Amino acid sequence: MGIILTNGIYLKMSWYNIYREANKTSYGWTCVHTPESISKKTIDFSKTIPDRELFKEQEGWEDGIEDKPHITVLYGLETLDVKKVENALHGEKGGTVELGKVDVFESEEYDVLIVRVKSRALHKLHKCLDVNLKNVNSFPKYQPHITLAYLKCGNGKTYKNDNRFEGLSFEFNEIMFEDSKDRKTDIVLNV
Repeated sequence: MGIILTNGIYLKMSWYNIYREANKTSYGWTCVHTPESISKKTIDFSKTIPDRELFKEQEGWEDGIEDKPHITVLYGLETLDVKKVENALHGEKGGTVELGKVDVFESEEYDVLIVRVKSRALHKLHKCLDVNLKNVNSFPKYQPHITLAYLKCGNGKTYKNDNRFEGLSFEFNEIMFEDSKDRKTDIVLNV
């Protein structure tokens, strides 16, 4: 796995290789789900991308489009115990998420088309989980985002800086934890 420079920030890529390696031992993760209105907009936009531009060559990515929009808070949790996650988040609050422009994470295998996200609350939750729970997170900087689609290399630049989602926002007060056995639990945060 190499380190590449994307938008001035070093990232360890490829995401899929990290995911594939991590799933050999299966880790848990946390996310905030986007509201239905925003999910619909992101999926509808992704469906306008020509089929020839989509990257479909990995198992599970049959159409290249993210059909369950979410914002990952932390991937790679080594615990199966939801109580440990709840304890780590005890006293933490939800907050506001504001969407930004469309952007791209580039790798040697594919482009990940994303919507940038701004949220102090998400950064705080990420740090809280990262510090309090054993995990295999290897990204040097948390970059909250909503994944739109996986594209063949070079196709992401066509959509970069599109502002159709910019300024959309929503409030959240829960976080979803999924353990390595695919058991999902919604954890309500303080209001």
